[in-house]
Parts: sequence; structure tokens; C-alpha cells
Amino acid sequence: MKAIPVLSASAQVAAELKKRMITGELQGAMPGTNQLSKQLGINAKVVAAALKVLEADGILLNQGPRRKRLITIKVSTSTQVVELGHIRLGVLLYD
Repeated sequence: MKAIPVLSASAQVAAELKKRMITGELQGAMPGTNQLSKQLGINAKVVAAALKVLEADGILLNQGPRRKRLITIKVSTSTQVVELGHIRLGVLLYD
């Protein structure tokens, strides 16, 4: 039997934020750590760790201290193409 993967709190938050970026709910610049902490109802340190995970994945671009992180993931709804930094993934929908 396979082991069930257990995600850390920061990995769960990173996955949720990534989902919101792909659906277009989050676009342009990522809100700050404190604002996200209040919106999600979780500790700011967990949010900060999740943002670092997304930066390491190339989904967010850190512009330096006191500047908003830019969301680098782009979603084209007409062709169902998702771009993650330098990776481009196309989805073929079949009915």
C-alpha cells in the first residue's frame, strides 16, 4: 500500500494560492503577507513560507523588500494554455 502524502501547512497554502492564480482570482501582483494572512485566516509566517515556495517554483517574482511580488503565471482561457515561468502547458479538452 502506498503512503499517503502529508503536506505541510505552507505547502497547502501554496497549492491554494496557485489554484487561485490559475483560475484568475489572483492576477498581476500578489497581495502582501499580512493581507493574505487576514483573508485566509492563518498565521502570517505560514503565508510567508508559502510565498517562498511559489517563488522557488518560479510562479512569483520577488521584487525586493517592501515591493509586491509579481504573479508570473499566465492563463489564456481561449486556448486553455497555462504558462509557469518558462514552462508552457497546453490542455486538450475532449467531450
